[in-house]
Amino acid sequence: MKKTILKKILKLIAVALVGVATATSCKDKEEEKIIEPPIEQNVAFVDITDSIPCIIMSLDSITLVNDNATLQHICDSAAALDFSNQSLVIVSGASTSGIDTIKTSLTTTDNIHYRLSVDVVQNMTCIPMGWKKYLLIPQTLNSNNITLLINYKKH
Repeated sequence: MKKTILKKILKLIAVALVGVATATSCKDKEEEKIIEPPIEQNVAFVDITDSIPCIIMSLDSITLVNDNATLQHICDSAAALDFSNQSLVIVSGASTSGIDTIKTSLTTTDNIHYRLSVDVVQNMTCIPMGWKKYLLIPQTLNSNNITLLINYKKH
């Protein structure tokens, strides 16, 4: 009888040890999970810089426009735009020299937060000048959702 009780106790201890080992093993696997960085995707936009005849002079700034009243306040000669599913981003700056080209790209990781990159290729043989870009992007209501990165490169 003592042997039977001893066997049952030993089985219980073995089952408990297996349970602890399994729980520890699962916990280790949870801790080993690697969080992948979000995938950055290109976002389509329309450059309408040539369609808006306004000159905006400011140092490396971004303005978000979501209605025609605001657009008319900024540029009274601008044509009305459809803001039902898009926003207008006005990006401007001043170069310490002339400008050869301006390249823009828009990316997102979650379709809410955007990163707008502007590469201004300077022409060192010309006089300093301002620049601007008017871009129609997917609608966003908060300018805090757009991170602006401006990179000046010498030609």
